[in-house]
Amino acid sequence: MKRIVALSLFVGLVGFGGLAGCGKKKSDELSFGKAAEPFGPLAKIKFGMADTEIVEKAPEFEFKKFGGRARVGKHEYELKLVSTMKVVNEMKASLDKTKPEVITKAWGAGTPGVDVLDKPVTYYTNESKTVRAMVQPLGDDLWVEFLPMTPLASLVSDDGTTVAGIKLLGMTKDDAWKATNQAKFDSEMTKFEAPVTEWGTKHTLVTYNLDGETIVGYTVFLDTKLSPTAKDEILATLEKKWGKPTPTKNVLDSEELVYRAADPTIKVRPSDDTLFLEVKK
Repeated sequence: MKRIVALSLFVGLVGFGGLAGCGKKKSDELSFGKAAEPFGPLAKIKFGMADTEIVEKAPEFEFKKFGGRARVGKHEYELKLVSTMKVVNEMKASLDKTKPEVITKAWGAGTPGVDVLDKPVTYYTNESKTVRAMVQPLGDDLWVEFLPMTPLASLVSDDGTTVAGIKLLGMTKDDAWKATNQAKFDSEMTKFEAPVTEWGTKHTLVTYNLDGETIVGYTVFLDTKLSPTAKDEILATLEKKWGKPTPTKNVLDSEELVYRAADPTIKVRPSDDTLFLEVKK
């Protein structure tokens, strides 16, 4: 009799445990929010957040010199750190044995394009246009990369003196480095990486022209390889901002589009896969 009671109790407990477990989410079960918003442990993190703060908010991440990594179930998540403050400016998720349809079901169709290596990818932008996600199949896995984003229309100020909120013209290169570092960009003494635009494949490179130690001009590298229409869409955005440009040729007989002739000059020099937006005092 005791054996029967014990066996009944054991079966009951197993059954209860099984039922209770039915409602629990597996550690590697994916749950997506709104389009292009970081998910999983990345949802706890914001761009510009320092590693010291992340340790408290997302203790699953382990950090080394230039980044952090976490594994949740079968999936891996990565963070890239930049600036002297060690802040996040890239997030990545590597989803084990996951098909692109999982993202499509949650976020919609997205925008087809290519990455920096001309591999096919799908791009998404979040509702506030502050985050851009790139989705790419890698074998049986799925790679999702998140970058901070600034729409091209607001990347450069109307007067051309400011890029991504950083005033460049007239600043010393030391002051520009301090400002870009404080803005939590990946920066060096004569260049920095601004947020990606809606047509970029990566962060937007900005380089300086110097007269001694003073910045007298800069160049913004606008990538046009994302899609066949990217170049035309970028030029349409710039025309809406500064008006119809005047076509001309430079001393090397290369085509230029002049949007502003002086104080400062603003022009675009096209190439095969890049539009060089040049601003000079």
